[in-house]
Amino acid sequence: MICTRFGHVLRKNCALRKPVLARCFSNDQKSLSIDRSGLFQWAPQLDPVELAKVKQPESDFARYLKDRIRVRGPIPVAEYMREALTNPRYGYYMNRDVFGKEGDFTTSPEISQLFGEMVGIWCVSLWMQLGKPSKMRIVEFGPGRGTLMADVARTMTQFPGARESISIHLVDASPFLKDMQYCTLLRTLDRDSFDTLMMLKTESAHSEANSALPVMGPRRPGDSVTIASVPVSWHDTLETIPDGPTLILAHEFFDALPVYQFQVVRGQWCERLVDIDNSLQTPYHFRRVVSQGATPAVVMLMRRARDLARKQAKEGDAVEVCPAGVSIAQDFAKRIGQHRGAALIIDYGEDHPLTDSLMAIRKHKFVDLFDNPGSADLSAWVDFQSLRFAAAASKADVSTFGSVWQRDFLLRLGIEARATSLLQTMSEKDAADLYESYVRLLDPEQMGKSYKVMAFASKDLQPEGLAASFELTRT
Repeated sequence: MICTRFGHVLRKNCALRKPVLARCFSNDQKSLSIDRSGLFQWAPQLDPVELAKVKQPESDFARYLKDRIRVRGPIPVAEYMREALTNPRYGYYMNRDVFGKEGDFTTSPEISQLFGEMVGIWCVSLWMQLGKPSKMRIVEFGPGRGTLMADVARTMTQFPGARESISIHLVDASPFLKDMQYCTLLRTLDRDSFDTLMMLKTESAHSEANSALPVMGPRRPGDSVTIASVPVSWHDTLETIPDGPTLILAHEFFDALPVYQFQVVRGQWCERLVDIDNSLQTPYHFRRVVSQGATPAVVMLMRRARDLARKQAKEGDAVEVCPAGVSIAQDFAKRIGQHRGAALIIDYGEDHPLTDSLMAIRKHKFVDLFDNPGSADLSAWVDFQSLRFAAAASKADVSTFGSVWQRDFLLRLGIEARATSLLQTMSEKDAADLYESYVRLLDPEQMGKSYKVMAFASKDLQPEGLAASFELTRT
């Protein structure tokens, strides 16, 4: 079975349905009792010849991280995660295609067009309830290959007036993925132009005169194109997107944001850090340790830990905090409160704080966090409760819906009827493939109850699609 970033395989083999502290120190259980004499003490040096016999080959990225640690001391888990994913030179997302069967994990949009079509219907419903505004911003954070946005745009443009109304805005840091997003949108919305583009690309490979032909999409923030009369632009932040009614999509975006990890050691909250591992016990160059006492992150980010402390936190109790996720959720709420619209968040997680959910995936298998840094996807479960609190703290004029299971969200939007209609028109092989993907999206043991869905919406909206999808009391 191809592994999703979270699904049946993970629950079965890694028991992460309820993350536990023990997993954090799987490399070296004795790390729990480390008493560091200071945060900036260098890791002990051992014979390089002996180390080379045990350790993995040292990559350029590993040397880069070691240099940082030698100068500054052990770094926060969040910093390690951020560098491993988005370092401009070595980051996992920056220079490769990591999605689908040939990548490291598979997401819902890559499994079936049904998923993107249901999200597209959700967007159409809100666009109509907003009065079909002449300028409707459709924004996606972390769009990957662009598959979800392509399916959403294809669905929306089938409704009269929508093509003239919408503009697409993609927020992404990876130049490589921006090229893929452009090609995916072009192939979906304007196949003739895509075929011409591919022909020119093939010709340029055999012609020196055409070798500089710009056959790919924009690579810089602010660049824009028009595809089948739909404006498409790329951004670094939400702030650069023009004003106007906005629908924001964030599918498997929050799980990739860096998390800080804290735990109780000798009666006080300390921070888990990443240090150099020069021991002969593991093949990895890094390990997790615990700070001797409070760090700046403990002081600034541990409001949840203080709540736990009031509940008599015990030795070894732990919590993950994602300040970037809280900040971005507040930005979503403020944007919606000011300009009207909604935000849709789909990810794996829980409605309470997590302890140790950080995991690494390579080639659809789970690997150690420090196994060849920069070559595996790192992600952590999303604390949906913190996103709900963030929206409330923003003081924006919005309501929050959810979270609910992905299965319920898709069924209430009509995925069963859509699948039935498509299956009747397909060949036997295509129908079998579609049905298999349909089951994966809904099966409680696969994606159906692993992924959760949450939405923010401006309070003056009472959209039927949203209300039907989130049968919960507004917060």
